[in-house]
Amino acid sequence: MVNILTAPTPARNPMHKTLVISTPMKLIPRDFKESADELANEFRTLGQEKQDLTQKLEILTAQQKISEEKTDEILQLEQSLTDMKEKILAFKTMFTQVKQEIHEKNRTIHEKEQKWLELKTLCEELERREHELSRKVRKPSANTWRSVLLKVLIVCLLFIFTNIYVAQYFI
Repeated sequence: MVNILTAPTPARNPMHKTLVISTPMKLIPRDFKESADELANEFRTLGQEKQDLTQKLEILTAQQKISEEKTDEILQLEQSLTDMKEKILAFKTMFTQVKQEIHEKNRTIHEKEQKWLELKTLCEELERREHELSRKVRKPSANTWRSVLLKVLIVCLLFIFTNIYVAQYFI
């Protein structure tokens, strides 16, 4: 048995009436009640699953955002690393050039030292010869002047070559 009633709607117009169908509880079959309970349980379960999935989606979205930020940071770090590698390569090139220049200057200094030693040896040889000649020749006036001039010449040569040798370090 079905009762048909009219009841006001809780809408804005209280004069509006809708048709309400009322069914006594004893007429609803038990299977229908059980399936309605199952559907209600499934609906609650689906609602809970929806909330869980929404939370997971929010977590994944946040993780994706963090991942994108980390990716940007990684790209920036890779760019910094590339820049640093370029700077290191430029420094190595410059270091190699400076090393070659130092090697060339050291070689030049060594050559000049060799020349200096040769000149020093020649000066010592000249002094020795001059001393030998002064023993052989007993002309005191000529010998004295010659000896003085030779010594002045030797001192001047030593002074000139010393200045050249020392000046190489300042150039």
